[in-house]
Amino acid sequence: MKKFVFIILMGMAVASCAKKMTPATAETPAGNTGGVTATADNDKASNSGSNTVAAGTATIAVPASAEGSKSSGEVKDPSPEVAGMQTYNAKCGRCHGLKVVSDYSADRWITVMQVMAPKAKLSDLEKENVLAYVKANAKR
Repeated sequence: MKKFVFIILMGMAVASCAKKMTPATAETPAGNTGGVTATADNDKASNSGSNTVAAGTATIAVPASAEGSKSSGEVKDPSPEVAGMQTYNAKCGRCHGLKVVSDYSADRWITVMQVMAPKAKLSDLEKENVLAYVKANAKR
């Protein structure tokens, strides 16, 4: 009986020391809730020319011209701020929770971007767009 218990305990010790293997997933973890989403309120009787963008607890104004017009048939390139917001949501949220943009100053965002842009493999245009977005909405 003592040999049996010893063998079981040794097996458990070896199993606990083995390398842990977890499956890799391409999805963002469920706890990553710091996303930034754009919302357009088209039900208003009078359009003031801007829509709001919810960023965690901050609300950010986005010019209505950045949305493009569906009725004109033209496809407009998004402004650097809108393209930066899209890149920020897509690429910065892959590895960690998204920070609320207004929590940091523009100078702090420049430092953060110098470190994080190479890790996210951002192109020069994507980096410029994200910088334009975070600078426009940074803490004043």
